[in-house]
Amino acid sequence: MSRIKIGLLFGGQSTEHEVSLQSAQNIYQAIDRERFDVLLIGIDKQGKWHISNENNYLSNPDNPARISLKQSEEELSVIPGSLSGQLLHVKTGHSLAQIDVVFPIEFSCDRGNKSCVWE
Repeated sequence: MSRIKIGLLFGGQSTEHEVSLQSAQNIYQAIDRERFDVLLIGIDKQGKWHISNENNYLSNPDNPARISLKQSEEELSVIPGSLSGQLLHVKTGHSLAQIDVVFPIEFSCDRGNKSCVWE
């Protein structure tokens, strides 16, 4: 049986950015890797999407007051309204492998109480 591929989406343009990072770290550590493949998709404070390396995606991960998202070399672009190929590597233009389910851990972006991702 193949494993379900989860896109763990976290960070974002919010005063709750650090809370999202901490939550993502806790969820990532708790996910059963025998049942799920996890793709870490971090959104920096400028709104850029990144594929994050599971071994090195946070700075100061043990200090909630100083936790931050490390920039990656793999930026993503989002193509809305498509059933496949929704996430593209910015540098290559290649489509990211299909994700079965997205687990959003992104909080409001200080525009009402809406998520920046879902606007």
